Amino acid sequence: MKFYRAGECLSYGLGSELIAKEGKDGRNYNLKAFLVYFTLKEFISRETVENIRDILDFDMSSADALKDRFKFLAKPIITDLKEHLHFENMEELFERLNTKLLPNWVFDVCNDLFEILPEAYLIGDKLYYIIRDNDCYLFRCVSVDDGISLKDYSNDLQLEYRLKNKDDGPVNRTISNKYMHIIGFDALRGRLYLRPNYAIDFYAEYHLDTNVEVIKPYKCVGLLDDIIPIVIRDNMLVAEISSGIRNIKEYNPMESYRIIEDYIYVCPAYLKPVMFRPYKLLIDGERMEITDEESNRFVYNAIRRDIMRHSHLFRDDSDENTSSEGEDEVKLTIAYLKKHLLPNLDLCKSKEMRTYYFLIELLEKYFSEDENLHDYFYMFGDVSKRLNEKGSGTFITEDIYWMLYEMNASEKLSKVIRDINKLRDLLMKDAFWTDEYIEETCAASASGGCVGNFTLNGKDIEAEKYELKNGSLIGEMIVGGLTKNEEGNVSFSLETGLFEIQYSRELLMEEMVIVENTFNLRGMPCHYVCYVR
Repeated sequence: MKFYRAGECLSYGLGSELIAKEGKDGRNYNLKAFLVYFTLKEFISRETVENIRDILDFDMSSADALKDRFKFLAKPIITDLKEHLHFENMEELFERLNTKLLPNWVFDVCNDLFEILPEAYLIGDKLYYIIRDNDCYLFRCVSVDDGISLKDYSNDLQLEYRLKNKDDGPVNRTISNKYMHIIGFDALRGRLYLRPNYAIDFYAEYHLDTNVEVIKPYKCVGLLDDIIPIVIRDNMLVAEISSGIRNIKEYNPMESYRIIEDYIYVCPAYLKPVMFRPYKLLIDGERMEITDEESNRFVYNAIRRDIMRHSHLFRDDSDENTSSEGEDEVKLTIAYLKKHLLPNLDLCKSKEMRTYYFLIELLEKYFSEDENLHDYFYMFGDVSKRLNEKGSGTFITEDIYWMLYEMNASEKLSKVIRDINKLRDLLMKDAFWTDEYIEETCAASASGGCVGNFTLNGKDIEAEKYELKNGSLIGEMIVGGLTKNEEGNVSFSLETGLFEIQYSRELLMEEMVIVENTFNLRGMPCHYVCYVR
């Protein structure tokens, strides 16, 4: 059953279809068609679809679970639609949506496209998308029309090349197999911004009018206001504006940058050994602090993510750094956490759930139910990241709880619990990452492997090397020192993500180590080739 009128499609998708068994067209067929079309039309954000996808087809039988799923699905959809449509209630929303019709081709591809999003953009009558084919990604373009298929293509790239150069008929072609992510679309200039498969410090512009790929040796964070590329370039975070390059701030490898409309959201980088309160950054470099409530929500959602790895039912409807109108204010107090967090914890499921349960139980001995523990949770998160060399993907690790438990058992905790700095010093006693070591690591952080030429003479090596950004692009390879005639060379493949090391004979193991150290390739994926002339 297909509902072409958008209001009826959404109404049925959030109603009868949501609780129905799988139909002949798949589960949640109409809701997926609605979400796909209105995401392509920029009425619904791509982040909303990504969040919804995790839970939409998850089996839920109890009435409470179905009610929770409806709330989780409906709230972000309605919030996004409110930015484009004026309505006072659901009846008005459906009435306004019914003036819009979903094209038939959306129903043909909605199941596949729902899995591909956000890697798809509808530009005119052409759909540009990235699809995974076995172990590679294909950047493709098809004309939208009845009967189209996103998976109807050949693995023969020569055949695909011949097809894409035909002028007659609908477009159905593979543009490239070098890219795995569409960063964004600049409608003013007609450019899609793409991230290559493996070289994350590169990005490409695909110019729609000329079908040209422009590859740039920098990491693109995203598009500010959907038009200004924000790029990490020469150890600076910069904006590439029409008049040139505008420096925003010095790049910090401990920070992660995410574009949210007209500002840059800066938060701790994943698996890096620091935790700090996120902040907002404007294009002119001005720093804006987030509110206390937004900071509380960041911590609460970090805890939520730890727990969500083991529960599809425990979810908070809020965004990472903002709270929606009408939502209860998040508070980092014993009372709030006992009400909103503890009831969702199954102590038999994971150590993360047990850690938070017993940590809150321990803190309850020293703090009243309404005391704000904001600074303590940030401190626990920071120490968690610093304890081990490899860092931690968990916000607060069980190590923190056990150290506090031992201090509590020896009656040391009562003496320092009210002095957060003294408590931190005790928890940091055996930590791997000190402040000084983090500063040294940031200062010494390398830009990655190098390419170039080399000659081996025993344990000595003569090499001319170039950073990737200073190499030359030939086909799918980045090379350096083209005029040289040394016995060996190192190049980088944009297609495979491997550093290709060629030499005139087979290298010994110790010689491989010398080459990799010289070209900063230790820990990098390498492929050795013996080229006998």
